Amino acid sequence: MSESTPEVFSIIRDVTDRLRSDEALRDGHATLAESAKEREQAHALTHAQTALARTEEELQNLTSSISHDLRGPLQIIQRFSSMLRADLQAGDLDKVTRHAERIESVARRMDGIVEALARLSGVNRRPLELGPVDMTALAREAWALLQAEDDTPRAVLRISDLPSAMGDGQLLSQVWQNLLANARKYSARTTAPRVGVDSFTEDGRQWYRVTD
Repeated sequence: MSESTPEVFSIIRDVTDRLRSDEALRDGHATLAESAKEREQAHALTHAQTALARTEEELQNLTSSISHDLRGPLQIIQRFSSMLRADLQAGDLDKVTRHAERIESVARRMDGIVEALARLSGVNRRPLELGPVDMTALAREAWALLQAEDDTPRAVLRISDLPSAMGDGQLLSQVWQNLLANARKYSARTTAPRVGVDSFTEDGRQWYRVTD
């Protein structure tokens, strides 16, 4: 036998007959089987509890997102509805028409938000609608909606020509609205609020940046 050659020596003994006749061994085997079953059930229960907690957290996050994303458009609709009523009483039909058009535009925007959130909530079950997205147009549209919310000191938006992106247009539109809303909110604390939007390339990746 070569010293460099590994060898394996094993003994196999069939204890089936002994297990059948030996009550202690039989009971021990049953105990081990029951213990294994209990551990499996405990693992399944822990997994189910973890999944339930994750689902509850996702539901809470979705509810919070819906509340946040719809509050802005609703405020716009309320504001322009009040203006429309006043202009109707004053008989200014030109302003009435403009306000009605703005309300319709915001209502369509809300419908898009609801649709995007519905798809986002089922993102693991439904494919995203990917395609080329005009990021400059999306950013300007989101900013126009935000500026219509109130008459507080308005930030000046400076937006560079942004490269297009591949993505889901509805979801990306909501991203722009959230980012610009935050920038507008915090820049309003300055005497001359400004918000900038540009892009840059780093490590082969395209980045979009909002500054205030």
